[in-house]
Amino acid sequence: LSPLDATHLGLPGRHDDYDDFSPAGWEALSRLRRETLAALDTAVAVDDVDAVTVEAMRERLGLAEEVYAAGLDLAQLNNLASPLQAVRDVLDLMPTDTPEDLATFAGRLQRIPRALAQWEESLAVAASQGRRPARRQVQACLEQARELADDDGYFATVGDLAGADDHARHRLEEAAAQARRGYAEAAERLAARLADSPDHDPVGREIYELCSRQFLGARIDL
Repeated sequence: LSPLDATHLGLPGRHDDYDDFSPAGWEALSRLRRETLAALDTAVAVDDVDAVTVEAMRERLGLAEEVYAAGLDLAQLNNLASPLQAVRDVLDLMPTDTPEDLATFAGRLQRIPRALAQWEESLAVAASQGRRPARRQVQACLEQARELADDDGYFATVGDLAGADDHARHRLEEAAAQARRGYAEAAERLAARLADSPDHDPVGREIYELCSRQFLGARIDL
């Protein structure tokens, strides 16, 4: 369900694709977590390592379900770690040494408009539930999207990865054009969000508690 995780972990997978950032995609991940948690209830640990592993999985997957139930997955938008950045950042982890590598790279670029459109679907649902990102976060993401869509942005030099291979260069440049279009469209959608975005970061104690546990792996005294 997560091509991004496959790339991050160096595992086999659909490295020419992205996660489904739509509400349906988040629901699919939640369903898999619930199934896994149910399976853990019948798992038998054969040693201390197994016992620790099962407990750690319960904690991480259970917490992820709490985050999902709170509607935070749908509302991901910030200047550092949200789908806007994940879609671009994963490209730095992809090999580009062979024609097959370059074809996979181009395939992922071509899917950027869809991935960012799915992200927008989730943001729209989150907004309908009262979860709107702070204006300063929207503005930061807007600036990032515009930079990536620029003629002299990251995607402008992607064709150079092909070296003297004209066929691969042509495919990469076409794919890069689609990627730039995806970020340009995302920028338009983000600009439209500015007017309805609050001036403050709407976090609060409950969300902070969840996110601190997610980041630290422990409950802290708030």
